[in-house]
Amino acid sequence: MIEAEQTLLLLILLVGITVVIAMVLKGLFQKVGLPAIVAYLLLGLVMQLVDVTGYLKTQSIQTAFGFLAELGIISLLFRVGLECNFAGLCR
Repeated sequence: MIEAEQTLLLLILLVGITVVIAMVLKGLFQKVGLPAIVAYLLLGLVMQLVDVTGYLKTQSIQTAFGFLAELGIISLLFRVGLECNFAGLCR
């Protein structure tokens, strides 16, 4: 039971740190004039490099970040759909 609680706490900590880093990177990239998606892609690449070393290999952590990745893609597609010009696409 204690190991399950430790895994859950580690998962919450990792997700929280990732969200904070994403927000900071987004702010920095917007000040420079780059889109926020570049910051998110850079963060994803850095996390992949960390994952290669084996720090994020537990099943629960991979499941949680996989779910968050799918939510990110869904929200990105939804936002693109809202911002598209349907009249321009029909022409």
